[in-house]
Amino acid sequence: HLRKALEVCPTCIPFFYILATMYAENGSYEDGVKVLEQGVTMNPVSKWPRWYLGQYYLENRQYEEALERFESIRAMFPRSPVGLYGRGLVFLAQGKREEALESLQRVVDLAPSSDFAEAAKKKIEILSQDKQ
Repeated sequence: HLRKALEVCPTCIPFFYILATMYAENGSYEDGVKVLEQGVTMNPVSKWPRWYLGQYYLENRQYEEALERFESIRAMFPRSPVGLYGRGLVFLAQGKREEALESLQRVVDLAPSSDFAEAAKKKIEILSQDKQ
């Protein structure tokens, strides 16, 4: 049904992610990547397909691939906190505490009232407590 939904609504970006996640849960990780790459191709000027592809890679511990997707968002949308936040998540997953803090703080500085800044503040607080 999700495949059909994507044919009807190729700009419904979350559907790509849901379908990819279903593939991954059934052991078809590469099929999930293909679906998400299709989302990027079908929506080339949107940051969200890249976000979901980066998230998918991150959840599957493909950190370099995730970082590439988040960096592509930063290159296309330098005033958006989305790529920086994703970058911070990758560094966090890799155990690169200082790099994660730096990226997350930049999210807060760039877009202090955004949802991403709120999420970044929570992660910064946790990282700050861990250091003590």
